Amino acid sequence: MALMNLSAPAPMRQLAARLRCDASHVTGIVDGLERRGLVERRPAPDDRRVKHLVPTGEGERKRALLRDSGHAHAPPCSTSPKRTWPAGETSSTR
Repeated sequence: MALMNLSAPAPMRQLAARLRCDASHVTGIVDGLERRGLVERRPAPDDRRVKHLVPTGEGERKRALLRDSGHAHAPPCSTSPKRTWPAGETSSTR
């Protein structure tokens, strides 16, 4: 799903918004895509602190396969609004 939402170089926050999830979750998703050689992280031209995600050639091929197989219209990660926990109400489960 993340790869389908990446048609051009885009900041990770933008991908998180498209997936309707928190940017911190996108980091793990992108780590996996990067390990498989499907995307690269590159510094944004106007702000090197921001990383743009860029599909690789293999990523583009996989994206085309997904699109052509009918998986391009999979639902987002969540249809409900993003939920955040109030400060002080989170605890470790370890």
